[in-house]
Amino acid sequence: MSKASFKELFNQKVWRFVKPHIGKVLVALVFSLLASAASGAIAWLVKPVIDSIFVEKKYSVLTGYPLPLFFSTRSVGVLILFILL
Repeated sequence: MSKASFKELFNQKVWRFVKPHIGKVLVALVFSLLASAASGAIAWLVKPVIDSIFVEKKYSVLTGYPLPLFFSTRSVGVLILFILL
């Protein structure tokens, strides 16, 4: 019995099932990249707030930043939901 290469096994086992749905797979890939970028963006937006609270001891930041940050991230999520539906 000869050993099949990875490419041959991929073509035999996976590609024949993926090929009819390639459009859906590409859309899923794009939205996965967008979701990971959004997670990174949230961390990037929160970092200055965390630094100012814990490093610089500016507790007044607690009243100013959370609500705009919450509503901006929430509105992006709702916008994406309406685009998909």
